[in-house]
Amino acid sequence: MKRVKSLKGVELYEASDGRLRVGIVYTVRGKMRREMLGDLGDKDEAIRSDVNAIRDRRMLPAAYKDYPSLVAAVRTLRERRAAGQEAKLSGKAYLTPREQAEVDERAAAEAESAIQDARAPLVYEAAVKRFLAERGASYARPRDVELRFEIIGKAFAGRHLDEIVRRDIRQYVRDRTDRTGPFADWPHAVGLRPAQMDVVQLSALFGFLIESEEREIENPCAQYRSRHAHTKAETYRPQRKPVVPTEEECLAIFAAAPDEEASGFNRHLPGPTFRAFLKLCYYLGARPESEACALRHGDVTFPDPNVPTIGRRRLGRVRIHDAKTAAGDRELPIHPELEADLKAVMLPRPSEPEAVEAWKRTPIFRKVARTRTAVLAWNASSYKKAWAETLERVTEKYPDLAAMIVRDFRKLARTRMTDGRIPEPRIRWFMGHARNVSQGYDEITTETAEEAVLALTLDKAYTETYIANATPKSQRKVAGRIVGNSGFLMERETGFEPATLSLGS
Repeated sequence: MKRVKSLKGVELYEASDGRLRVGIVYTVRGKMRREMLGDLGDKDEAIRSDVNAIRDRRMLPAAYKDYPSLVAAVRTLRERRAAGQEAKLSGKAYLTPREQAEVDERAAAEAESAIQDARAPLVYEAAVKRFLAERGASYARPRDVELRFEIIGKAFAGRHLDEIVRRDIRQYVRDRTDRTGPFADWPHAVGLRPAQMDVVQLSALFGFLIESEEREIENPCAQYRSRHAHTKAETYRPQRKPVVPTEEECLAIFAAAPDEEASGFNRHLPGPTFRAFLKLCYYLGARPESEACALRHGDVTFPDPNVPTIGRRRLGRVRIHDAKTAAGDRELPIHPELEADLKAVMLPRPSEPEAVEAWKRTPIFRKVARTRTAVLAWNASSYKKAWAETLERVTEKYPDLAAMIVRDFRKLARTRMTDGRIPEPRIRWFMGHARNVSQGYDEITTETAEEAVLALTLDKAYTETYIANATPKSQRKVAGRIVGNSGFLMERETGFEPATLSLGS
């Protein structure tokens, strides 16, 4: 670029393409500085009427007074010299606008970096790591907590926790329940409860940051469905319809349960362990399978046959540790039809005191670890193959059972207790249900629908004739429906006993 004209600090340069460019040259504290401002452009006589340009136009020769770019260059030159003089008087280093912009940009980047470093402990992964290190041991199953945080991380990994608001929590619950967003590739439907449990665990993480680390952040999990949010309550509408087997189908399932010797399923266990596991699930009201898997020898107590009793023989007891629906442990009675199956799979009680303690801690449903040095309790994956094999055996005769899961025993147990006219408070206690949850597990079967319509009987003589023409089993059932809630009269006059969880009657 060649200089072609110097106008007392304002210079014109000729570029390689022939265009004229405007620049300024000035000296600050003994150092000459040169800045290029732009193209010369065309003349504009309108600038003559601009009173703000009078002073700047006087510094230019007559031939260049009407170039707006030169007038602006004179004004810029004056500002640069004034800034240089101010820097000299104050003793500071002078920086051109470009140099000052670079300094400001570096300072902003350093400030942002410092802020990010200060907020680094609030990144989701870092906060979870500290939480598990300090409080992970307080959980009964630390690995389950780690897996839950991994699931939550599908939505919040890499984010700062102080940026998460209630709207994000509501969106997480919807995505987790409906399998959308980060959970679009989730293999199976989970419903609303896992999403709510995830929110509870995430709330514990925020509580750790607020209480233990004393960080001034807000817990968005608290009242994330505030009445001010104008959001509808999340309700779980299961897409899968539970399969409620009949008494005949339930007995067929127990009969088809594979023996370990026949299927190679946990060969080291004695007897039909999986059959005992299924019966335990049914006769305990199909409580969470995790409770049945964690059952240990010391949790089961059988009645002493040598102790005389008056009336009905006492039943054994099963202790459920850390039940989800109770504060602490719970004890439930053992059905007589379950007692023999449990005794068949339990190890003999040793006589030595030291061996007794080890025996009590041994899981009833157990597997040998890969290292073959430890015995582990079952988990959800331990019985999947055996359950699939059981269904494969029974679906040829009962095809409706193909979609059944072990959890469906819970609805069957609730329905049979209701049909057996067990009072509602006792059912809720046994099942571990709250009032609003318990009703949802009562299945309206064909027999209960018949009971409902027979309750409208007006012509008793006609109904008695209908009973007389029915089979003996139907006579007992229909007679029981007519008698109604009088269980003692029903048993005395018709020989009909209210239905219970027993499948052997």
